[in-house]
Amino acid sequence: MASYTFGVPDVYLTIADAQPAVIDELVRVLELRAADPQQQAMRDAYFADLGLGTGAHALEVGCGTGAVTRALAALPETESVVGLDPSPGFLAAAQELSAGIAKLDFVEGRRRRFPSKTARSTPSSSTRRCAMCPTRTSP
Repeated sequence: MASYTFGVPDVYLTIADAQPAVIDELVRVLELRAADPQQQAMRDAYFADLGLGTGAHALEVGCGTGAVTRALAALPETESVVGLDPSPGFLAAAQELSAGIAKLDFVEGRRRRFPSKTARSTPSSSTRRCAMCPTRTSP
């Protein structure tokens, strides 16, 4: 297996320990990106490919500020959505930005060790440290 070394550190590797000023700036950038029409079009195309059925449950791994998690929760097909992230700072922002969305919950943790209350969804990988894992309720 090849080993790669990069000159620029990845802030997300240690995001749980990031300083508040770093978190605040990343929250600003993530929400700005989430508001971009091209980003929204790509997200919506991805959602369409998921083929969510009525009563779907979803888990977003590495949810950050919860922008994608909120969009998933806004879909009429979803019954519940959980956002999982290791950063308490990101989760605080996600909860604030998601106030009033009943079918949405955020949990602190990592993909490999997510708390059991998220067990109804099974993580899988996708392109941006993010997994949307629909499970369907049997009719």
